[in-house]
Amino acid sequence: MTQALHVLLVDDRPSSSDSLGLRLQRSGYRTSLAPDAEQALVAAQSDPPDLAVLDVSTPEGIGFETCKALKRLMPQVPVIIYSGSKIANACGADEIIEAPADRGLVMQRIVELLAR
Repeated sequence: MTQALHVLLVDDRPSSSDSLGLRLQRSGYRTSLAPDAEQALVAAQSDPPDLAVLDVSTPEGIGFETCKALKRLMPQVPVIIYSGSKIANACGADEIIEAPADRGLVMQRIVELLAR
C-alpha cells in the first residue's frame, strides 16, 4: 500500500487554507497546516512534505524566507507561493500563483508539480 502524498500548507489564517486542504484530502492527499515559518520548518523536518504551498501575504512576511529555508532544507520539494509579486521567484519557488487564486488553479498546479 502506498502512502498518500503529503502537502504542507503554510498560512497564518487557517480558514483560508481549509477549503484547499479539504479539496486535497478529497483527492487523496495528506495535508498538514503550519501557521508560521518556525512551525513550517519543524513540520517539514518531522514529517517531510512532497510539496509545500505558502501564502506570502502574511503580516510577518514569512513566505519568502520560509520558501528559502525549505529549499535549503529540502531542495527537491516543490514549493508553490501565493503572491502579488513576481519577486517570489527570487526565493526559489517552483510556481508563483497570483493572490487571490482560484482553488481549482492551485489544485491543478499541485497535481502537475507532484506528477513530475
